Amino acid sequence: MDHIAQTSDTVADATVRQVATRENLLLKWFHFSALRRIRSYGLSVALDVVVVTVAYIAAAVVRAIDTPSEIPLALQTYLGPALLIGCLYALVSYLLGLHRRLWQYASVRDGIRLLQAVLLTSAFVIVIDALPFPFFPDLPVSMLIIGPFLSFMLLGAVKVFPRVLTLARTPRPARNADNVLIVGAGEAGSALAARFLIDRSREYRVVGFVDDDRLKWSRHVQGKPVLGAISDLPAVASQCGVDLIAIAIPSAHSERISQIIELAQETSASIKLLPGLNEIAIGESRSLREVNVADLLGRQAISLRATEATRTLASKTILVTGAAGSIGSELCRQLLNLPGVTVIALDNNETGLFDLAEGVHGQHAGARLQTRVGDITDQARMARLFEETRPQIVFHAAAYKHVPMLEDHPDQAIRVNVLGTYQLCMLARGAHVEQFVFISTDKAAAPVNVLGASKRLGELMVQALASGDDGYTRFSAVRFGNVIGSRGSVVPTFVRQIERGGPVTVTDPETTRYFMTIPEACGLVILTSTLEGNGVLYLLDMGRPVRIADVAQKMIRLRGLRVDRDIAIEYTGLRPGEKLHETLAADEERLERTRNEKIFYLRNQSPTPALATVSAWVSLLERTLATEELAKQRAALLGLVHSEADQARQASTGAEKTTSVAH
Repeated sequence: MDHIAQTSDTVADATVRQVATRENLLLKWFHFSALRRIRSYGLSVALDVVVVTVAYIAAAVVRAIDTPSEIPLALQTYLGPALLIGCLYALVSYLLGLHRRLWQYASVRDGIRLLQAVLLTSAFVIVIDALPFPFFPDLPVSMLIIGPFLSFMLLGAVKVFPRVLTLARTPRPARNADNVLIVGAGEAGSALAARFLIDRSREYRVVGFVDDDRLKWSRHVQGKPVLGAISDLPAVASQCGVDLIAIAIPSAHSERISQIIELAQETSASIKLLPGLNEIAIGESRSLREVNVADLLGRQAISLRATEATRTLASKTILVTGAAGSIGSELCRQLLNLPGVTVIALDNNETGLFDLAEGVHGQHAGARLQTRVGDITDQARMARLFEETRPQIVFHAAAYKHVPMLEDHPDQAIRVNVLGTYQLCMLARGAHVEQFVFISTDKAAAPVNVLGASKRLGELMVQALASGDDGYTRFSAVRFGNVIGSRGSVVPTFVRQIERGGPVTVTDPETTRYFMTIPEACGLVILTSTLEGNGVLYLLDMGRPVRIADVAQKMIRLRGLRVDRDIAIEYTGLRPGEKLHETLAADEERLERTRNEKIFYLRNQSPTPALATVSAWVSLLERTLATEELAKQRAALLGLVHSEADQARQASTGAEKTTSVAH
């Protein structure tokens, strides 16, 4: 029994010690927290108490100003209540977080918050004054009105004083500072001017604004004049000796920004712009940045609709082929932003895969990227890959894409773009992959070259597989045009030629192409997987075609160089397989809208080829490939596509005749 009693005492002592330890820790934390807050906010709180107390004392003095003999009595009567009101304001202000604000960077929102704190305190004072508290004398109505007013004015003056001091201490711009003209005198332009004005390096001097709002003309923003309309930009820049034109209209449409850039390029000034709202939405910096080719062409950034994509793709295992390429790598990066998605990045370019992995290394989603080196034409390797990783969705971007190269090597177009795609589709079908998305090109519309023909066969294969007996896997294809900055785009070529001093080579003065940015294209490709449908061919909204010669001229002027004086443009003629104008849809294809305004359905009036027909095509191409005769290979590839197109036109003509007879 004694042993049991001793054990009970020991347990009780341990419990007491634990409680005491907890209390000590809590007390230490309280002391530490209290001391930290006092050090951080104590002076600010004390200053608020003094300012509000002085404001209400001043209100009492103002009331007795006509009878000076009553001022001492007023001070004696209302000093205590004024001090209490000061303490009450300090409490309200602290609870509203005003003490945590840096008032040297105060804005209108901070002023509104300060007014809310003063009015809330005034409301509490009125309630207290209405109740019969013996320690709180009745306050005159004039004091209840003048007190809050003076409090707000004095508090505002005290809190804005550090900002005034900061501006007063800011040195004047250096003599060699760059003159800046800001396009847009709205909120963004005003904020940008304020940043230039408090810039301690003083490398820039704001000379004024241009804006299309007539009501702002001849007015001043941040002390700087609005000098005219945006159309006056070249004249204003010349008159004021402008070195930098800063475009600060984040809400403007991309086409409008492109127009402003063209005006700015008429001057010798460098050009920078604030990111648009769409760019900010997808995580771009809010700082001024250099103008890029997408700005010149008027392409707008697209934010991935996370809700739609998350609903379809969250926690999926997704295989991306061609992951080291410009399209494939961006697909991987955007997919990794979706919750729980595991990305299998496949490519035969180990250096590109390494760069991709290094680019996402250290990010939260980086651990969900798995890289695989392999060739899509290696059927045994691909079978093992599907067995090991069990992807639920496949984005097939692997392909050869250079038109002139494939004209010389049709065997590789057949081997990779056609047979590789067919084998991958069959593996996906056999592995019961949920969805297979094939990345196509606008060159597949009425193709005249090897690349277009190989991609058109890929589209037909996808549609044939979708109409097969096994309906588990949903197949679709996405067609779009040139992508700015991709390895096959003219833009990097022009950049290299300009850096070398020219000439910039263009095939023909009238050549046009469709352009979009890599993030825009990949975001829309991902969104096609959220749309319902099997065997569907999608077309992305490419906007209006752009003359390649215009792109070259804009890129030259963007570097501050003059066309034909500093950099020449040479016209080399169309290369084998190239068109003067690209088309997005063939004559027998018609566009239909989807629920996404940037994505269209492409409906072909001809019947979808049977899977047996596609298998026969594959056998024919395999036999042709074995001949090692490039001319026969090219003829066989284009022949299959043209035969299918002829059947489609006949079907379309027949449908029109039937409709005419019916009417």
